[in-house]
Amino acid sequence: MNAPSADTSPLNDADPSIDDAVVHSIVEAALRAPSAENTQPWLLKWRDQKLEVRHDRSKKMASDVGSMLDFTGLGALVESLVLASSTHGLSARVETLPAERDSDQSSPVVAVLTFRKSTKAPDPLASFLPKRCTTRRMDPTRQVSREDRAAIATAAQAYPGVRIEWVSNDALPEIAHLTGLATSLRFEYRDFHQEIYSNLRFTHEEATRSCDGLDMATLQLPWGVAGALQFFRKWPRARLANLLGFSRAVGDTAAKEVRRSGAVGFLVVEAPSQEAFLAGGRAFLQAWLEATCLGLAFHPTAALPVFVRHGERGVSDSAPTDCHDRARRLADRFRRSKAEPKGGVLQMMFRVGYGAPPSARTLRKASSEVMQA
Repeated sequence: MNAPSADTSPLNDADPSIDDAVVHSIVEAALRAPSAENTQPWLLKWRDQKLEVRHDRSKKMASDVGSMLDFTGLGALVESLVLASSTHGLSARVETLPAERDSDQSSPVVAVLTFRKSTKAPDPLASFLPKRCTTRRMDPTRQVSREDRAAIATAAQAYPGVRIEWVSNDALPEIAHLTGLATSLRFEYRDFHQEIYSNLRFTHEEATRSCDGLDMATLQLPWGVAGALQFFRKWPRARLANLLGFSRAVGDTAAKEVRRSGAVGFLVVEAPSQEAFLAGGRAFLQAWLEATCLGLAFHPTAALPVFVRHGERGVSDSAPTDCHDRARRLADRFRRSKAEPKGGVLQMMFRVGYGAPPSARTLRKASSEVMQA
């Protein structure tokens, strides 16, 4: 499908006749946007016929570097709002803003959307917003065609400075191995362990009470793994289990998933900036929806991009020296690999292939919870 055409109208050329109820309907549809571990790091405010997208910094994860993951999710939300508005006969003009321009540093405005009436047909990808989901289990015998990969990459090219690179077959074993190492590392540092468990929902009651995080029913885990994860919720147990090989086993599973993909892609941006990551998030949603349109399974995986960034910028000061050293070695190995992007920053990694979607979907907070008065 073709990428959406940009609305180049002046930002102050808002349509004063747009009803608040329509805006809430657009927001409700757009809140299905993906975010790292379904943290939903956003707040919204509708005032003066403009919709502010705010970064809720209270949702920031310990493993996130420079809010890269948060901005990926925020960019996906912005793109969802643009697509959802097209189903109401509207076009959306987007202005991104540096967070420093907002005095409210707990939830600074990162983008402002202005809507106008439009005669264009709804964007075809808008119908796939409620269908998009994460699918982990993929058929290892089926590869994604060159044509489908080209369509997904083209969808991401709607935004300058953003591109998708596909991992070649000869580089895949190394990328799978590095993904396993990054995944293991995340389970071996206490702050990251606490982050994982703060976002896991082990029961349907937990999931429905919070309407965020990862419902275990959506993860398509092998039998017994959910129970093991729940047992290792307490750090002393997890630390002992890691000494016995638990974290390595988790990493091996992640590496195996990568090797069993129909294709593996990198989302690459030109620079590690808020504006670039927001654009990358918008492009990432376009690519994901295009894959959904093509009938492909899609699984974003952030462990490798995150720890490559940690290796380049350093882990938090409270991390043990071993964690710093391993992140640096991981980043060095990635830079020496055949798959390292030339002239860009790895923002996200993802798998595509063929597989049945999970039986459950992660829940989202209602618009009334994220819309500020």
